[in-house]
Amino acid sequence: MSKRSNATNDGSAGKVYPLTYQRFLEIATDPDPANKCRYPHSITQNATSKSWADSTSYEQSITRLRQGWPEGVAKARELASKLESRLTAEYSFATDTKWDVTGDYFDIGRVLEGEPDCWASDIELDDQFSNDKKGKIVRVLVNVAVSAHYNADILLERGVYALAIVDLLERMGKSVELVASCKLEYNGKRWAWELPLKQAGEELSMDRVAFIVGSPAGFRRSWFRVITHTDYPDSGMSLGMPTDWTEEELRKREVDIYVGALMSGRTPWQGKTDLGFIIKQLETAGIKVSKEAV
Repeated sequence: MSKRSNATNDGSAGKVYPLTYQRFLEIATDPDPANKCRYPHSITQNATSKSWADSTSYEQSITRLRQGWPEGVAKARELASKLESRLTAEYSFATDTKWDVTGDYFDIGRVLEGEPDCWASDIELDDQFSNDKKGKIVRVLVNVAVSAHYNADILLERGVYALAIVDLLERMGKSVELVASCKLEYNGKRWAWELPLKQAGEELSMDRVAFIVGSPAGFRRSWFRVITHTDYPDSGMSLGMPTDWTEEELRKREVDIYVGALMSGRTPWQGKTDLGFIIKQLETAGIKVSKEAV
């Protein structure tokens, strides 16, 4: 399998390589030893520790990409279910209010201020987003880039949060697109790879999300191989530094929810059941969340 560069130059984002799931699969599971990643400490038979690659060998990662990852999917489902159950038990998702010149009831404050749109109608969640399914789509972008010192549990947490966000949005009537990306910086230059994992209206594939977004072997074996299959510079024993998409780049891609790269020893969530992190993402997508317990 020869190397092919189909990157586009995207301003400050640098080189951006669009991927399809089938192309990702072809490169990451190519049995030809000549096409193995240039980083032997992470992609071949070495470095199978729990913290680095979740005790997953290169051969096992190929199997999981091709046949699925039932253990990881089960764990991701369990954690996501606990997270969602706690969220729905402790918070309510309020109806939206539509203001117009006619409606079900009026607001005396608006009347006294002379506002013509003083009549209100409550819109239930199912109705609130019915038009969004045909129009506005919520785009979720997960940057899988991660520094070397993050362990397997943190990477799985990221996959679980991405899964929970998409699942909750769709249960509330939103139509969601999910894209995995990897954005790196090396010697002052930037490279990025983009992989759509779910189109609007398409059912969420747990195997794709759990392994590609949530498994350390998914990143440190499969993604490493895809990255070095392109014309990314040979940087020796390092793969460069994770870097985030800028706000301008996210706006250009019409991204609504962004789960960023993991670097500097921090995560944007606190532990496995950070309801605040989930609520922030839901509100970003237009879901009105009541802080009052149900």
